[in-house]
Amino acid sequence: MKTKVYGHRGAAGTYPENTMLGFTKAVEMGIDGLEIDVHLTKDKKVVVIHDTTLDRTTSSSGRIKETKLYEMQHIGINQMYKSFEKYDNTWDKERIPQLNEFLTLYKDENVDINVELKTRAEHYPGIEEEVYHVVSSLKLIDQVVFSSFNLETLVNLKNLDESVRVAYLSEEVPENPGAFIKEHDLEALHLSFNDVMEKKEELTEIAESLRVWLVNDEESVKPLLQMGVGAIITDYPEMVLKIRSEYYL
Repeated sequence: MKTKVYGHRGAAGTYPENTMLGFTKAVEMGIDGLEIDVHLTKDKKVVVIHDTTLDRTTSSSGRIKETKLYEMQHIGINQMYKSFEKYDNTWDKERIPQLNEFLTLYKDENVDINVELKTRAEHYPGIEEEVYHVVSSLKLIDQVVFSSFNLETLVNLKNLDESVRVAYLSEEVPENPGAFIKEHDLEALHLSFNDVMEKKEELTEIAESLRVWLVNDEESVKPLLQMGVGAIITDYPEMVLKIRSEYYL
């Protein structure tokens, strides 16, 4: 199996993260999957943004769960993106996407969609139901994999629909990872590069069930290709795709 390349928050190293611009550019690069993050607004709308607050990536501030959707619709991107090499002023039109907007635009692309529910640092009652409803209403259950650092979130999703694809994000390798995957009916483990390298021998047998983050330097790509991991998650998909194309010649 050829290792897949997932664009982390789109192509977060070169374009504004979790924006339609970044997602579109990543798709144009030829990625196999898009990794996005979701939160719930004050009025229970599912929005695509990484942090629990608006402060870092937008021109505004405040907690997502205390902000209503209509208030977000006029918020632009942070000034920090002007320092990006490819910046031009059209970027200033980017807004925080809703999950249904994102899925509607990319559902016909031949890409995996990894929706990470950000339920470790913030408590969002009912977020699993809201996210599941958006995905299922667009008939995308087969295309979307749900991930989270919060195992309870994945259990809640499985209770809604046992057929959903789920992946557990972890900052350490679970004890007996193969058995852990079976016990929780996981499609994959999403592990850090350093953890995978430290436990390489232990993980080789389940390499296809690993998606490895966050791989942003050239030296880290080839060992993962040699290992045969399921996917590499990167801020620089163009770089990883180039190395992969040369590896599989």
